[in-house]
Amino acid sequence: MINKDTLQKKVHVLEQSENNIGQTVQLVSVDSGYDDEISLVDLWLVLSRRRNILLAIILAFLAAGISFALMKPILYQYSAVVQVGLKGSQGTEEKGLSYIESPANVLEKLTKSYIPLALTEYLQQNPDIKSAPKVKAAMAKKSDLITLEVRGKEADSVAFRGILNNIIGYIQKDHQPQMDITRSQYQRDLQRAEMVMAVLENPLTLKEKQKQLEIDLLSSRIKMDNLKDQRLTRVVKQKLVTQKKEQTNKLAGLADEHKRLTSELARLDDVDKLLEKRVTDLSTTIKNELKNRQASVSSINSGPEAMTVLLLDNQIQANRNQLASLEERLDIKQHSKREKINNQLKANARSQELHQKLLTDINSKLQKIDIDNSHAQQQLSVKQTGLQLSMDKVQLEHKNSILTQQQKIDGLRFKLKGLKDTQSLTPPMQSLEPVGIGKKIIVVISLLAGLFMGVFSVFFLEFLSKTKEKTQSAD
Repeated sequence: MINKDTLQKKVHVLEQSENNIGQTVQLVSVDSGYDDEISLVDLWLVLSRRRNILLAIILAFLAAGISFALMKPILYQYSAVVQVGLKGSQGTEEKGLSYIESPANVLEKLTKSYIPLALTEYLQQNPDIKSAPKVKAAMAKKSDLITLEVRGKEADSVAFRGILNNIIGYIQKDHQPQMDITRSQYQRDLQRAEMVMAVLENPLTLKEKQKQLEIDLLSSRIKMDNLKDQRLTRVVKQKLVTQKKEQTNKLAGLADEHKRLTSELARLDDVDKLLEKRVTDLSTTIKNELKNRQASVSSINSGPEAMTVLLLDNQIQANRNQLASLEERLDIKQHSKREKINNQLKANARSQELHQKLLTDINSKLQKIDIDNSHAQQQLSVKQTGLQLSMDKVQLEHKNSILTQQQKIDGLRFKLKGLKDTQSLTPPMQSLEPVGIGKKIIVVISLLAGLFMGVFSVFFLEFLSKTKEKTQSAD
């Protein structure tokens, strides 16, 4: 740091040097450690001493700036904003719409193709123009708006607007076929959807869907009425009741026949006992008669006794024939009758068993008719409930189909309405105020530049002067 006393001494010496021009003055530094330090007062003194040079440089730069500002042409900016069109998508985009082409691709096409093409046409139409204006295309991040800008004189306003219109026309021409195809597809889909809606809204459509269900429901109701009709049930049962009576009568007849056969079998036993007794009696009689014959034969002395023997022989033979007949009856005929009756009893038992089974089956069938009737009524009731639910379901599905179709129609109409062609939001417009650096700013910049350059030049000359003085003093 330079203290106050040192600064006052330096100022005093500098004032003496100005009063004694032409005299050699030696500056002695109080503190050799601060020789290279420069104070603001030193700078001001240097600038004051060379103020003529500083003023000359400032005036020169100011004059150059004013001349440039007066000569500089007035430029306006011509701009247009292009919005990329929207077309239908597969629902991946919000509300089912997407860009015809990504804005980044459009910007690339504009920069590398359409802008150069429009400028080439402009030069071909104006062969006297050596260079084309510079057209810029820019797009903000996450935006679908592309800004086209060109700067030029107001006299070229029509030409520049034509260039911008041509550039916009190229991109519109590129996108138009896709838009036409999409719009045509949506219109066809909308017509088909409206035709389907007309069919769905026709009352005959719902009736046609419900027709078979109504027929089935009516049929089941008729069957239910028949099952609940006791008269029809009695008709069905009557045949079985008749068969039951027949089987009951047959069983009763078989039971009576069994009793009769059992009685006949018991009578055969009694007959056997009688026959056995008669056989025994005849055998005893024959034995006695044989004894009597022997006695008579041994005592035959006359004709009457011989006649007696002959009678005895006839009687014995008759008894023997009767005994043989009884034995044959007892051993063969009675056995045959008993076997026949036993067979009849077995057949009767089998018939009774068979008819008892038939009667049981008939009773089961009679019971089954009531059970089946009850089950059939339950099944028909369930079926009627199902058919009614099916009819309600058909109505609900039909309403849902109408709602779904209406949503489809609304979606297609929304997409048709949401289609947007690639377009310029506004026609190419000229800026209200000139663009670029204004004349006042140019004058101010030139003044500042002159000031900076003047100060630099003054200090540079001072540096050269001091360097020369040090060189001379060293010599």
